Parts: sequence; C-alpha cells; structure tokens
Amino acid sequence: CVCVEEIAPLFETVGIREIKIVASEGIAMWLTDAHWEKIRQRGPEAFERVLSLVVATAEDASILGMSTHVLYIGRKLR
Repeated sequence: CVCVEEIAPLFETVGIREIKIVASEGIAMWLTDAHWEKIRQRGPEAFERVLSLVVATAEDASILGMSTHVLYIGRKLR
C-alpha cells in the first residue's frame, strides 16, 4: 500500500514530474447504486450538482487519502 505522499517521489525516481494527482472516485466512492438512483430521480440538475461536487473535491488532500484509486498525471523530465 502506498500513501498519497509517497506517489510523487516514487514517480520522480524514474524522471516523471507531478502535474496533478486526483481521486478517481473521490467522495462518490461511498455512494451505492441506490444512492445514485435517488439522485437521478431528483432530476438532471441534482445529478449535475453531485458530479460537480465530486470533481471539485477530487484534488483535496484529505479526499486523496481516503480514495481507493488515484490518478497521477505527470510529465517525463528531459
């Protein structure tokens, strides 16, 4: 298991500089199919608000630490 703080240094050892790390599921990881169905039933605006919140918090350090998956975006150093 790798802690979030260890991800960037790990990639740096092979010459990749961090651009961004985001939580793939973020706070949505706790939403079950039943939750999503209730959100959808409230209409497209409610669904979009939930998705916007998931995206808006995806880079929050506390969310990254709780996420089951993260996406590392980096650039190869020359």
